[in-house]
Parts: sequence; structure tokens; C-alpha cells
Amino acid sequence: MRFNNDRLYEQYRNSREGARASRTLDVAWRTVVLVVGSSILGLGVFFIVFPGPGWATIWVGLLVLATEFRWAGRLLSPLQSAMGSMSQIARNPKHQQRRMNILLAVTMVAVFASYLYIAQYGVSLDGLFALRQWFRGLW
Repeated sequence: MRFNNDRLYEQYRNSREGARASRTLDVAWRTVVLVVGSSILGLGVFFIVFPGPGWATIWVGLLVLATEFRWAGRLLSPLQSAMGSMSQIARNPKHQQRRMNILLAVTMVAVFASYLYIAQYGVSLDGLFALRQWFRGLW
């Protein structure tokens, strides 16, 4: 069975126009879109800070909000072009090699720092407690 996007879009538009006929339904529709879109947008911001598909979730949230609010559509346009640019950069072999080199260097520094810490303090938190005391002494 083939999914017909045109028919689905037409059904959505008909439902939306029917809701616009009544002031109460129009406000309720816009409120639901605002709550759902803002929730998805907030989840995207959360995913930027913590592991997850942050920018993709923000894009989906703005997409939902753009169905009713023009300001979201204006924010969505530059985000879509930026995501296209980032996609091209991510596929470029030159940039992939550079990222791999940076990742290798960061990993080597982390391993070396871990080795120095274990050599100095053993497998304990003594070094972190000393660092905490040093930070407390700053202010």
C-alpha cells in the first residue's frame, strides 16, 4: 500500500480550516500546537546538553510550531540551510580525516592524564579531593 502524502496533507488542511471556523477550536488548536512544539523544542535543547539528537529534535519542534506560527517558520529557514551545510561538511573526506585526528589527539591526552593521575594517587579520589581544596581556596 502506497502512502499518499497529498491526501494526508489535504485532510490536515481541511481539519485545520474547520477548526478555524470556531474561535474556541482555533485557540485550542493553536494552544495544542504550541504546547507540543515547545515540548519537542525543549527536549531538543536538553539533548544538546546531554547525549541525544539535539539539533534534529529542535528542527522537528520548529517544524511543528511552523504549522501555526510564522516566527517558527522564520527560525526554521536558516536552521535548515545550516543543517544542509553541516551535512556537506560531515560528508567531506578532508573534514572526516581532521575530526579523526582531533579525536585521536584528545584520546591520547585523556589516556596520558589518566596514567599520570593513577601513577601519582593510585586508584583513589585523593587527587580530586586535593583539587577541590585548591578550588575552594580561590574564593
